[in-house]
Amino acid sequence: EINSPIGVIISGGQTGARALEKLDDATLSDKRRERLLGALGNTLESTTVAAERLKAMVARLQSFVRVDEAEVKELDLHESIESVVALLQDQLEARLGVVRVFAEDLPEVHCRPADINQVLMHLMQNAIDAMDGEGTITVTTSHEPGWVSVAIADTGRGMSAEELEGLFDPSFVGATRVKLGMGLPVSRQIVTSHGGELRVESEVGQGSTFSVRLPLAP
Repeated sequence: EINSPIGVIISGGQTGARALEKLDDATLSDKRRERLLGALGNTLESTTVAAERLKAMVARLQSFVRVDEAEVKELDLHESIESVVALLQDQLEARLGVVRVFAEDLPEVHCRPADINQVLMHLMQNAIDAMDGEGTITVTTSHEPGWVSVAIADTGRGMSAEELEGLFDPSFVGATRVKLGMGLPVSRQIVTSHGGELRVESEVGQGSTFSVRLPLAP
């Protein structure tokens, strides 16, 4: 996603440089000069759009990583989910839909935002990897006294009881985990360190649902 606008900017710079060289030609006809100026204008417009796309990407990354904020603070889970979806948009838009079922007035969570964002990213990527063709990811948030929950459900291949049993074992590598490596074990460790729970329900051919339950004040 970053390389695409960078390519546009580089190409635009090269095209603009060639156009300026040709415009220096004193023998250039007015019609040809007009066409070159038009092409130069279009190139500058495309470059500006690409730069704005890069700027938006950097803003999303800053929001996701929280590198310039205190390690522990209040986190808006809905904002985090939207950041994750935006960062994975290139993988989603071609074949997968995202349905949001967000609870109203969801309380903010006192946590380490960068770590919780990492968990949400792992679970969303896991849902994407679990679907070979078209499918839907449903993200549901809810809350109860002292707790908030996020459930990420996919319509993918699902997992057998044997796969579920070894899912959080770092040495386990199955069809649904091959691209994630340590993602799920690390995610569970992060959630547990916050005093929460990470659960999974799955059925072969019916998809999987990963649920994160976090205390408001761990």
